[in-house]
Amino acid sequence: MDLTTGIQSIKGVGEKSSALFAKLNIYTVGDLLKYYPRGYERFEAPVNVRDAVEGEVQSFSLRIVKAAAMKKIRNLTILNYVAADNSGQVGLTFFNMPFLKNTLKTGEIYIFRGVFREGRLEQPRFFKEDDYRKLCESIQPSYSLTKGITNNSIKKAVAQVLSHYDFAQDHLPLWIREKYSLMGYEEAVHTMHFPDSMDKLFEARKRLVFDEFFLFLLIVRRDKTKLSRQKSPFTLIETADVQRLVESLPYKLTSGQKQVLSEICADMTSGNVMSRLVQGDVGSGKTVLAG
Repeated sequence: MDLTTGIQSIKGVGEKSSALFAKLNIYTVGDLLKYYPRGYERFEAPVNVRDAVEGEVQSFSLRIVKAAAMKKIRNLTILNYVAADNSGQVGLTFFNMPFLKNTLKTGEIYIFRGVFREGRLEQPRFFKEDDYRKLCESIQPSYSLTKGITNNSIKKAVAQVLSHYDFAQDHLPLWIREKYSLMGYEEAVHTMHFPDSMDKLFEARKRLVFDEFFLFLLIVRRDKTKLSRQKSPFTLIETADVQRLVESLPYKLTSGQKQVLSEICADMTSGNVMSRLVQGDVGSGKTVLAG
């Protein structure tokens, strides 16, 4: 498995799933590894109903006390439950999930997570207690999605690739990583998808941002070097006109202007294609050099 390996090489990703991944511009293993989460979610310990904060995402450990009442409104199926803990009751509403009538059992305890509003949770996620305990206090990735593909399916695909992909040698030398206190590339990619802590996540971002700028500068330098070796079809020779113009000015050039002028003249008479940008603040004297 390498960066160009197709997404269908991942177990559980078939033709239909790969078409959904394509909507997210994910075609290869490399695309998937670089499809970093848009955010992260922390799974905190469940709160009591009486301590719920209006309008915030929270988790509750609730027992189903009233079986689902199902009704249909045109193409919409609505399931309503009543669940409770020792401090109060919560209404649960699910839309277009009729199968839950056989999944959520009266008398059983589940962890429900969602936005608490006016004593209700609409379309909450739910977990068995043991499953939620494993997630509790962890940091879970949240990916940008498209219709038909779930956050969990992306997580599973990424986890599978990370467990099989050979990152080989880090493309940044050790001395650069040590100089700028950068974590290794493999660890950074792992951490971006499945961080152990927010501190580690910040370190991973720092490494990957450094990579982007570093590689960009390498490409710019490569292109500049390549261009500087390209022969110019126009052969220029230095004349006294430049010096006469400088001497005719009612003021003297600054040391900085003189240095840039010397570099421009050297570039123009080198016999190679010149690629130069003269940059400076307003009023710093760029125009006279261009003249």
